[in-house]
Amino acid sequence: MKLYKAYYVDIYDEKDVLVFFAENEEKAFEYICEQNVEDFVQYLIDDTCFGELLEEIEPFYNEAIQYIAKKDFVKFARLYWMNIQKPLWTLEEIDVPEEMDVYACYPKDVLEKNDVEIVFVEKDLTDEDEIKEFVLNNIANRESTKEQFRDFVNDKAINMSFNERFYCDEKGFIFAEGLPIRLREDVFEKFEYDESKLSEFWLSNVNEFFEDNDTYRDLYIEYIITKKEPDFDDGFYFYVAKKLLEKGEWIQYDIKKVVISQ
Repeated sequence: MKLYKAYYVDIYDEKDVLVFFAENEEKAFEYICEQNVEDFVQYLIDDTCFGELLEEIEPFYNEAIQYIAKKDFVKFARLYWMNIQKPLWTLEEIDVPEEMDVYACYPKDVLEKNDVEIVFVEKDLTDEDEIKEFVLNNIANRESTKEQFRDFVNDKAINMSFNERFYCDEKGFIFAEGLPIRLREDVFEKFEYDESKLSEFWLSNVNEFFEDNDTYRDLYIEYIITKKEPDFDDGFYFYVAKKLLEKGEWIQYDIKKVVISQ
């Protein structure tokens, strides 16, 4: 069996990027077809006038029209997909190291093929918690090196940044919507109408996040309260990435073991 990663020309969600095992390319395309047939049949039933498809199906018209006449939409969908949709998919064969299991990690939003991460795990590792930890470490390591993530962490602003999370409580952002910038009324009351307590609130949240690493906590606090340029090492970004992934605050991944279908 060979491992394949297949992706559609236009990627909108996880159905447009597939990771699976197949004997060869022919079987791989058959697999992709089967993953799309049900949705395509529903599309045919709900939204499509078959007359609109006549021009597209001209090369295989006689066979297609028989399926339409019999209302065998499944066979028609397979025929249509293999002739019209198949060229819109790209197939990549991926080498699998020996004695490794394969896990595909799908983020909540899939917009490009590289959003779906593939992680190889040694077959000897069987404990589910240990596997989850290994995969999470792998994802955190990859995310932490990306420019977008590091810019997010380095941003000192309190809007759409890592720093923003320290200005949130159980209800969310502690500032009210709109201008002028002001605290939510309930927060202002909790601070006993003393805005100077805002820095205490921020510091408390920072301490909680970095509770198991005083060195990184002090580095981050110093960075935020001074005009210093970011000078964090790879370990710092990895630490933050893993914490945010665990909390579901960066990217939420659906981790699936890729198995050989029977």
